[in-house]
Amino acid sequence: AYGSGNIEAFGGKIVMTTDGSIQVLGSIDAQSIKVDQGVTVKDKVTGDYYCMTVENGLVVSIPGECQ
Repeated sequence: AYGSGNIEAFGGKIVMTTDGSIQVLGSIDAQSIKVDQGVTVKDKVTGDYYCMTVENGLVVSIPGECQ
């Protein structure tokens, strides 16, 4: 919410929070994305989160959100 220091755009569909993160309600289309730490994904069956990274060319998933 704007009153708490966050910045909202497009009817609240994009929010920049005071901690520097950006939240998007909907999808993102991009030609290229660079990720240094990992990508957090949610298991469709269990609802658990996993951090996906690449180590020596192999995709690795670690339980929990990426830090």
